[in-house]
Amino acid sequence: PATVQLLRRDGLWRFSEAKGVANAALADSTRESIRSVVGGALGPASLAALAPEVPTIAPGMVAATEVGRTRFSDAERFRIADGLRRIRGRSRAADDGAFCIVEKAPFFVQFLSRVTAPTFLSEVSSHHYQPTVADRLTERTIDFLSGCGFDWPRPGTNFRNDLPASSDEDCAAAADFALGILFAVFGHRSGRSLELKVHIPA
Repeated sequence: PATVQLLRRDGLWRFSEAKGVANAALADSTRESIRSVVGGALGPASLAALAPEVPTIAPGMVAATEVGRTRFSDAERFRIADGLRRIRGRSRAADDGAFCIVEKAPFFVQFLSRVTAPTFLSEVSSHHYQPTVADRLTERTIDFLSGCGFDWPRPGTNFRNDLPASSDEDCAAAADFALGILFAVFGHRSGRSLELKVHIPA
């Protein structure tokens, strides 16, 4: 058995990846057999190499990252960046992911290492999960979150966006971004305690 990912780009479905059980690598012969079937069904163009998608960096994300970089100590920043480096590329499957949660109870910023791309799915606790978040959603805060490129949460979801996760430098930037969000939205300040939870699938 295998899971086959197709992505729609430029109006065409294209072969992206195929993995085995628990996101394990497939034998070359199996992978080529899958590619052959996809190419036969969708045409040769569907097998053209795909460049990895790079998340859009919204202007507000740059500002939030700068807040984290300048308002928190190197030790505070490194602690979170180290957690993100540990999870980068370590997810095994969509339901067996590597994640890092930065929590200022009852609020949090969390990151999930994507299986299909070198990115982090970042989430900020929303009023759908923690009703007291609603008290933080002033017009200024809403503008701030929108400027960071977060999708407005639907029922049952958090604020969500994607961040690059291709390098240690991306992890450092994501750590600063998390601190910037906690500062601007939830009033966290340098020197106060934060809980860091890291999970890596066995």
